[in-house]
Amino acid sequence: MATDLRQSFNINAASLGVMAAIYFYAYTAMQIPCGVLIDYFGARKLIAASACCCATGAILFGSSNIFILALAGRLLMGLGSASAYIGSAYVAATWLPKNRFTMLNGFIVTIGMLGAMGGQAPLALMVAKLKWQPTMLLLGAIGLALAALIWLVVRDKKHHNEPQNFTQVEKKLLHGLRYIIHSKQTWLAAIYGGLMFTPTILFGAIWGVPFLTAKYQMSTTTAATLVAMLFLGWAVGSPLFGAWSDRIKRRKIFIIISVLGALLFFCGLIYIPHLPRLVIALFLFAAGFFSSAFIVAFSIAREINPSFAVGAAMGFMNAVNMIGGAILPPIIGLLLDHTNFNYTISLSSIPIILILALIIGLQIQETYAKLKFNHD
Repeated sequence: MATDLRQSFNINAASLGVMAAIYFYAYTAMQIPCGVLIDYFGARKLIAASACCCATGAILFGSSNIFILALAGRLLMGLGSASAYIGSAYVAATWLPKNRFTMLNGFIVTIGMLGAMGGQAPLALMVAKLKWQPTMLLLGAIGLALAALIWLVVRDKKHHNEPQNFTQVEKKLLHGLRYIIHSKQTWLAAIYGGLMFTPTILFGAIWGVPFLTAKYQMSTTTAATLVAMLFLGWAVGSPLFGAWSDRIKRRKIFIIISVLGALLFFCGLIYIPHLPRLVIALFLFAAGFFSSAFIVAFSIAREINPSFAVGAAMGFMNAVNMIGGAILPPIIGLLLDHTNFNYTISLSSIPIILILALIIGLQIQETYAKLKFNHD
């Protein structure tokens, strides 16, 4: 919807970048609090309330004709989405076998990326037929129905007592955070994960469709169909790499494979001119496929932290993953505005990010899929 939004609100690329980034500001800020809250209140209440918040944001966004109100809608969407991964991982950890966390984490990513694929060509077709505002209102209504369904279906395995006072929450939060802040390996895993996920945010969620339409003069729907291949690569690769890593009990080799594969295919997309559409689709699929191997970083964070810090560690990891999405879209928007929309120059940030990910990843220690502490 990038072009439609720029026209509807009469904004430049930098302002569009701010609109994209504000979602990630809210999402990132809520990760660690969500991890703590779900430990106290369980998944049912938190996920249902979050889905309702996200849907309300979509409705506000779709009904807005004023830029500041649209930003408020995006902010609510980010706040509501914040518990999506943590909530899913919590349910999986609670109800399913504990020795398959990496593989289960991969399936969570797969389902999320299938949703991202729905935000490409299918959404482009809806926007072309209904226009962007009715489309967002429809999605918001579906979100409210989903919130009700979550409330009816999801159950917590254990009874969760609400804290008696804020001090109890504060103590637990600070206890876990204190350990994480002093854990060099957790920092390295989190920064690596953030660097690996940022190219997908930049290309898949924001600038990929405008880049392809400008470079190859293709329609928005066609470009969105091709960009969806990036998410399909994630959807296929996440459970495969997760299961493979669990099977051979190795993590670091997948950290290196992930960076090198993603770097190769993103560079091909950005720098090779006149690629056939089939090759573009294959490159995007491969970029997503190799990027997905980064999920082993979450397993590393789980394995090197004690039980009282695992929830906070997952929130911390996911928060750092989104920092690139919060910081870089406005910067790339400014680059586009000042380079007459030269996407090759502006998107050169992606290879730089991946090279930094390789440097950080090489410093992460192998865990051999063993828990450093007893999590019983």
